Amino acid sequence: MSPLSPLNGNIKENIAELEDLSERYFLEAEEMIRGEIRKAGDIALNLILIAASLKGSSSFESRIAIDIFREAVSKRVGEYIQKEVKISPYPDVAFCIALEPELKLKLSDDTFFEKEGLRFRVKWREVLPSIKSKKRKFTDFYIEKGFVYLDEREAIELYLDRLSEKARELVESYSKLDIKHHRIEGLAQALTKLSDTRTERIVGLQGKQAPLKEEHFPPCIKLCISGMGSGARNYAISVLLTAFLSYARIAPSSNTKDARISDFIDDIAVVRNEIIPIIEAAAERCSPPLFEDQPMERQNVYYHLGFGLTSNPTLEDAQKSSWYFVPNCDKIRREAPSLCRPEKLCRNVKNPLTYYIRKRFQEGGKNAP
Repeated sequence: MSPLSPLNGNIKENIAELEDLSERYFLEAEEMIRGEIRKAGDIALNLILIAASLKGSSSFESRIAIDIFREAVSKRVGEYIQKEVKISPYPDVAFCIALEPELKLKLSDDTFFEKEGLRFRVKWREVLPSIKSKKRKFTDFYIEKGFVYLDEREAIELYLDRLSEKARELVESYSKLDIKHHRIEGLAQALTKLSDTRTERIVGLQGKQAPLKEEHFPPCIKLCISGMGSGARNYAISVLLTAFLSYARIAPSSNTKDARISDFIDDIAVVRNEIIPIIEAAAERCSPPLFEDQPMERQNVYYHLGFGLTSNPTLEDAQKSSWYFVPNCDKIRREAPSLCRPEKLCRNVKNPLTYYIRKRFQEGGKNAP
């Protein structure tokens, strides 16, 4: 077992020890659930997993417990690297050892990948658990001769994927037991309370119109705004950026078929003053500038917004064409692969709009009283 892992996997022993545990461990677990502390000891983290099992292994409470577990282990890994690995005479070797046995990490043997910052490698089978759980895709990695080449961050993410999957398996095993303990039941209630709070906040953010915040845009949208070359600019501006900005600003929660902009706003100024200027600026940054090179693309923008082919839309024009929804990440990768440069959060979403909503949610959580 890795020195960084809080899991011992001994289910019977964990349950048998509940009656003899000090109260401080339960208090530590409560503080972790409430977000009052960001790291906890092994026992407290296992108590959270046991509590989640009372709600079922597929419950939202279990998902939250795994998130808490993963964040705590992530902080533990970060601190260990700074205090132990970085001061080692052979830091890369120490890093590989630290992630054993969950990840059989080796040093890269290819100078090309080393120059790219990919100092580590694993056999391709090592990433299968992350692929099967749909957290990763093979296209996320550099693969050569049966090996996947990784930088330090990617190796840590794979390690956390593996531990998170083991934690899920533990929760499922606990859920098959008849666990009766008033303090565990209290922790389960705390997880439910947190679950309800997050759900309410997500629903509120999804349904609420708000001014656009570019700092919350996903990488693909930021690339669109920065301007694209002739190969991807039409798709980037007229389809992806147009759809994303309109739904993010006007109807972030809409999943209604045949929706029209006039169902959500009563003033076309929202489109003219808040959405179109961003599209115009992005088109101007393209090489060559999109609307100068292809003036008809301006009308295509309004067409994709549902106003038909026009240069001067009104709300009465809504639904003269379909209001294009934001394409999913898979489609973006197929249509314009150069736009897809995923970061950490991208791996947990399937649509750029979901990324934006989650970023708003995270900000809401930080600013919440």
